[in-house]
Amino acid sequence: MKNDKKFSYSQLMTGIIVSVLLAVAGTYLVLKETQGLSSRTAQESQATLDGNLSSVEEVFNLILANYLGDVDEEELVKGAIAGMTAAIGDPYSGFYTGLDKEELDEVITGSFEGIGATMSLKNELPTISEPPIPGTPAERARLQENDVILKVDGVETAGKALTDVVKKIRGEKGTEVTLTIERGGDVFDVTLVRDTVPVHSVSVDISPENKSVGIVNVSTFSQNTGKEFNKGIEELRSSGATSFIIDLRGNPGGSLDQVLMMASRFLKDDQVILQVQDGEGKTEKITAGEDLDEGNKITEKTIVLVDRNSASASEIFAAALKENNRAEIIGEQTFGKGTMQVVKSLSEDTELKLTTNKWLTPDGNWLNEEGLPPSIEVAYPDYYEVRAIDTANSFQLGASGQSVESINQMLAALGYSSSETQDQFTDETVAGVKAFQEKEKLSVTGVVDKQTANQLGIRLVEHLKANDAQMRRALTEIAK
Repeated sequence: MKNDKKFSYSQLMTGIIVSVLLAVAGTYLVLKETQGLSSRTAQESQATLDGNLSSVEEVFNLILANYLGDVDEEELVKGAIAGMTAAIGDPYSGFYTGLDKEELDEVITGSFEGIGATMSLKNELPTISEPPIPGTPAERARLQENDVILKVDGVETAGKALTDVVKKIRGEKGTEVTLTIERGGDVFDVTLVRDTVPVHSVSVDISPENKSVGIVNVSTFSQNTGKEFNKGIEELRSSGATSFIIDLRGNPGGSLDQVLMMASRFLKDDQVILQVQDGEGKTEKITAGEDLDEGNKITEKTIVLVDRNSASASEIFAAALKENNRAEIIGEQTFGKGTMQVVKSLSEDTELKLTTNKWLTPDGNWLNEEGLPPSIEVAYPDYYEVRAIDTANSFQLGASGQSVESINQMLAALGYSSSETQDQFTDETVAGVKAFQEKEKLSVTGVVDKQTANQLGIRLVEHLKANDAQMRRALTEIAK
């Protein structure tokens, strides 16, 4: 399966640089727990229990009474619930326990429990890659950018996958973790008490090419996205922005109430943001208004960027602005997720995520499995689809296969070769690899080892960002 992994523009560094802050729950759109769920009457529930569920109860009792080994009743119940949700056959419904539940909660709430430092691999060792998040244990312990983490609770990190190191550093709020740090030749231990760490979903910047354009990147719609977005807009206005580019590329979705707050700010009161349809076909229109945006409207010229990984809540936002003729949408056809889920807590360590509704665009279109077409299509380059190189192996002259094809594609994209489509490690590949290694001050061997593969990925990311055709088109259009 390693060779099937693909880089994504918004998450292209996954596998090369892994952030402590990263939590992935896939494509999602969640309503509040009190929304979208109804309970059957006691009479209906008892009738079902006496019918179909009686066999479930019988099996439960038979196992408890007769199974040869030990039986955990709680695990039996969890297994039954997991089986019911799996039987629905819906990829967006599920029963969550343990680590899966924690990751889902982190994505929805926009926070996790840890130390508040972001790491990347440098010279095969986990290294703090950014200043710690303000107010977090990492900042209080005065950890610094470029601090190298040699050990976690006495266990060496050398040779470990970055994701494994991250898991050891993260943990329950109030617990301790001891890091052995190398800084400027000094080695010392730091003990930190883990705490709740916010994950910011909105980042803003003034365009270097046009100082009047504010760029707002929204990576997901978590519980604080609306507040972060409002703060970001005001910061950009204070910096001289008179127009905005909202970048939703790679945004998998999130909380319905947050996207409604954002979309309402761009629309006139009573304009339709979306329509919600239940299983019986009953449809309700949700419109812009002061109850959502508190009267704080955004009237500046706006363009929205989307791609094939923009899904769910990000599609709601883009469709609302497009179909109300509020903004042009630039990029690719979006993912196409037209359903909504409710997350219901069942116990302290279990949750149910259940699809309960469809959502339709203001014009009544259902985008499920089709996506939203952009106003202006700007495709990614072919090498956007490049698969990750298998870093567990090295590749040299005479090698072949998917990873070799990826090597050739990366070298071609970076200007070191022209054989981007072949899966053979040729003399031209060797020459390209040597030229790349020399430029990057790596050992010039002509062999793609783990270090060279990782560096190729990093440089490809930088190349993609520096040659962002979708952003360039947005800047051109917004200047008209």
